[in-house]
Amino acid sequence: MAGQLKVGGNIIASHSGVEGAGEVTLQNATLDSGVVFPAGHVIQVVSVTKPGTNFNSNNLLNGTNNSAATTPTSIVSFMQTEIQPILTNSKILIRMDMFLAGERVGPANAFAGIGFYESSTTTPSITASDLTILNDILYSHRQSISSGDWNTMDGRYVVGSSIMEYLHTHNVSSGNYAVYTATAWTSYTNSNYGYVFHPNAHDYTVTLMEIAQ
Repeated sequence: MAGQLKVGGNIIASHSGVEGAGEVTLQNATLDSGVVFPAGHVIQVVSVTKPGTNFNSNNLLNGTNNSAATTPTSIVSFMQTEIQPILTNSKILIRMDMFLAGERVGPANAFAGIGFYESSTTTPSITASDLTILNDILYSHRQSISSGDWNTMDGRYVVGSSIMEYLHTHNVSSGNYAVYTATAWTSYTNSNYGYVFHPNAHDYTVTLMEIAQ
């Protein structure tokens, strides 16, 4: 039979339909960090589509690192996305759909990874040195070309859209934000190198999924 459950004068659950069947609706209730979810339960999802830009000099992120070190040269700032974990002991599954290519007349290497930063405020302004690099996931290499081929080389060195994915044990303090962004570096030190992201006005998606452990 239909009925309601009240606490402090507020209806927190109501049942409609016949006894043993029907539907129970929860309302006027907020889940806090003390709620125990079964392992593997998806607690919340943040998914943001990042608009693309045309292939031009604004897509080039020139670097200074001379090796694929754990400290990135650059932050791919348009990929920055955040989530406020409900649980301090959960994990965050990060998925970044993105494009990466090395840029150089000679052979070119480009590396990308996922950077993490804990912030007490939303949309923080961060630099590469603020980040913890979770891993170096994406790698792109291109063979040598002549400078005359510079404007027609797209098909020779583009790796196209790729996905970086990582399951992160965040340990973020209650009330703080887990901030994630793509990072990049290269293994060449001369002036004619860099990396290319997000060309040809193609949109990409960043998804952050909090999972109970």
